[in-house]
Amino acid sequence: MEPPDETKEPFDRDAERLALALEATDFGFWDFDLVNLKGSFTKACGEIFGLPHAVEPGEITYAEWLEAIHPEDRTRAHEAATAAQDPTGDGIYEIELRVRHPDGSVRWATANGKMYFTDGAGSGGEQQRRAVRFIGIVRDVTQHRVQERTIAENEQRFHQAIHQAPIPIMVTGDKGEIVELNRAWQEITHYSPGEVVTMAAWSSLAWNEKDAALLETEIRRLREGVGTNFPLKLPTRTKNGELRSWLLYAVNLHHMHKPTIMFSALDVTAREKAEADRDRLLFLEQQARIQAEAFSRSKDQFIATLSHELRTPLNAIVGWTNLVRQSLAQRELVDQGLEIIERNARLQTELIADLLDLSRIASGNVRVEMAPVDLPLVLNEVVQNLRPTAVERQLELRTLISDDETEIRIIGDKARLAQVFSNLTNNAIKFTPAGGRIDVRVRKDSPYVKVIVTDTGQGIAPDFLPRLFESYSQADHNARWQRGLGLGLAICKHLVNLQGGEISAASDGLGKGATFTVKFPLFETSVRTSSALPESPVFSSPTKNLVPDNRFKGVKILLLDDNADARLLLETILKRVGASVTACESGKHALEAIRTFRPDVVISDILMPEMDGYAFIRELRALGPAEGGEIPVIALTAFGRGNERDRIDQAGFQLHISKPIEPAELIRAISDLLRRKE
Repeated sequence: MEPPDETKEPFDRDAERLALALEATDFGFWDFDLVNLKGSFTKACGEIFGLPHAVEPGEITYAEWLEAIHPEDRTRAHEAATAAQDPTGDGIYEIELRVRHPDGSVRWATANGKMYFTDGAGSGGEQQRRAVRFIGIVRDVTQHRVQERTIAENEQRFHQAIHQAPIPIMVTGDKGEIVELNRAWQEITHYSPGEVVTMAAWSSLAWNEKDAALLETEIRRLREGVGTNFPLKLPTRTKNGELRSWLLYAVNLHHMHKPTIMFSALDVTAREKAEADRDRLLFLEQQARIQAEAFSRSKDQFIATLSHELRTPLNAIVGWTNLVRQSLAQRELVDQGLEIIERNARLQTELIADLLDLSRIASGNVRVEMAPVDLPLVLNEVVQNLRPTAVERQLELRTLISDDETEIRIIGDKARLAQVFSNLTNNAIKFTPAGGRIDVRVRKDSPYVKVIVTDTGQGIAPDFLPRLFESYSQADHNARWQRGLGLGLAICKHLVNLQGGEISAASDGLGKGATFTVKFPLFETSVRTSSALPESPVFSSPTKNLVPDNRFKGVKILLLDDNADARLLLETILKRVGASVTACESGKHALEAIRTFRPDVVISDILMPEMDGYAFIRELRALGPAEGGEIPVIALTAFGRGNERDRIDQAGFQLHISKPIEPAELIRAISDLLRRKE
């Protein structure tokens, strides 16, 4: 910006000086002529509002300014500007709003302005005051909003941890007000939060004057940062008159930049009644604290590991996507990039699957479908699938099944059994250096059968073995389980136990390999229909090797998915096999298209805004047969098991396919529906 023009009016020079000064900050500046409804803005202002001509300072109309504001905030912004023009008001304009950039991104901004008024003659000759100029500044506060959301989430986690803790916990503010009184505290003392609103009120109810005075002194010392005598042993009276002996702990948290103190209580009544139990109770208290701290550290480490494990494949996917886009003429590089992208996408899927399984385990929603299972067949399938990975890592992977053990059957869930053995074998591959060996053995030990996975890898530290199957557990940075989320073995243990089996691990120490043993009760042996090894599954790229299929000639398919990328993927797959495809982004549009397109099959996502898959199927099934109400529908869902699958079946879908979608599975599902219609 040029220096202020000293020949202008003082007001204009001041505005120019303000705009010039703001160039050194992240504030934008605007100056709006309300008479002509046109104004000027600085470069920073244009960038914040995402104005298409924001490369240099320029002019803007009121309509352009409104158009840059997010549609949901546009009316509010206009009303605020209108209110500021009220001649009886102070002319102040203050608002926080969202702006929508041309690329679709949304930013948060705060705008502060001032209306300037002039006196003029009205239609009747009277003097009227009206706004003629609107000057203001704007600042991008998106990062601040993100930080506020993070703080709110952390605050919520803190409150949940306090409320669900098994020990009595009270949190007080800087003025002694009680801000948290957890469930355990209430259950033991029988006091509700409404009955004790301050620490002073609690002291008067629970402790005598001497103990209350002692506690007040120690709290003051804690706030001042000098030495304290916590924990304090305090005889504590509950609401029903029972006298309990507590050890009261306190820590100065400064939670969320607020001076807070967290009190936790340990009831030692039984210890004082029986002196002989004192050492045992102290040990239990110390162990509880150690376990709580260890669990907290494990959770923190898990969050850090989760971030790393999710970002690593994303980094490869994003990086190679950009590289492939720039190298389309280099076929070898493109093939390499697509292979890397697919491999990392599958890794991402596995990580998410582990997290979902852990969530189901925690909520008790894991379901297994028990049936006779050919155990050697499952093991051979697992080894066949993982053999290319072992070869790539220069490892020897063997399946050791003797002739008299080839017809072993157990009762279990075939898919879940494959998940368990894949996890154990993949772990062995992952943590065994090149040149090593992994053996998958079957040993019949009536009335049981054992599957033993042995490797010559990094081994397991003896002190970590007892915690190996715990959720979030990972050893130190030198141990074999450092990589990964620390969930796989916990999931394996739960799945094995759920099917009536047992799992254990053994290792002579770091660098000496490891052995995992899974034991199940034997089922009555039956002759296998085929002793041949299963064919290795083909993991093709989504649209690779797809050719026209006569079964799809003339077949009309309607796609419903709010995600444009997902629609394009499915549309490409189906068109390559010869189907006629119409794609819709909402349930409303899909219902309209059905009346004119009259598809043979509908494929619908489940989780969508406004009208989800369940609402769509209800609307469709409410139509008569002539209107398309009986068209078969396939559901696409990220929840392929348990209650969600039951809900899909009951809603009226004919089939469901779990994401990520394999083209071959999709083609088979559609073909199956077409055969049913014939």
